[in-house]
Amino acid sequence: MTTTPLLSIEKLDVSFRLNTETVHAVKKTSFDLNKGETLVIVGEPGSRRSVTAMSIVGLLPENITEYSKDTKIILDGENLIQKSDNYLRKVRGNRIGFIFQESMTSLNPYMKIGQQLVEEIIEHNSISQVQAERKVIDMLEQAGIKKRKVSDKNVSS
Repeated sequence: MTTTPLLSIEKLDVSFRLNTETVHAVKKTSFDLNKGETLVIVGEPGSRRSVTAMSIVGLLPENITEYSKDTKIILDGENLIQKSDNYLRKVRGNRIGFIFQESMTSLNPYMKIGQQLVEEIIEHNSISQVQAERKVIDMLEQAGIKKRKVSDKNVSS
């Protein structure tokens, strides 16, 4: 019995148009990810790991990014390259998530962690602010992080 991959990257080829030149960032990268699997992309600094990951969910600047006509990013049978930013926003964090090596690119250092988590939970679920705050408090307590008062909201930091 063959199963269709949950995520299939076919001939990922990404270039950036910069002023008068084009920089070829990722060249014909292909891989599949099946349900329940975790993918780790490793490489030395400058090997374009982040560009590869961000291109999958459309996080690269549209005005300078070009994909090869052969590139396909298939999630559950849908080619993400052909999808709107609104559609991709719903996929990010809900269906596909990343943990980047540099935490400063993932979290806003000027915002409490609890507030950031609440925003993400509300963005990807149909729940109220209060329900999201309770969920965040539960998650952070499970991780051993104590609840503190944050501004006028009762969310862990």
